[in-house]
Amino acid sequence: EIHVIKQSENSKQACIGCKSNNIVTHGYDTRRIKDLTIAGFNSYLLYKPRRFKCKECSKTFNEDNDIAAKNSIVSY
Repeated sequence: EIHVIKQSENSKQACIGCKSNNIVTHGYDTRRIKDLTIAGFNSYLLYKPRRFKCKECSKTFNEDNDIAAKNSIVSY
């Protein structure tokens, strides 16, 4: 198996509930996403999207990504 790790970088986010920009980082999740086979080995992306918490409505949510669809275990 081959693992590639990607951690989120700075990106502009707004609350998905109330659209406020008054949000704070609330930790990280880890997702294991299957990617292409490389030289006969299964490869996986270990993606660490940030969790945010809105200071206005207290909703928590993950940042958007361009690696895989929501709840998907396979990359685009």
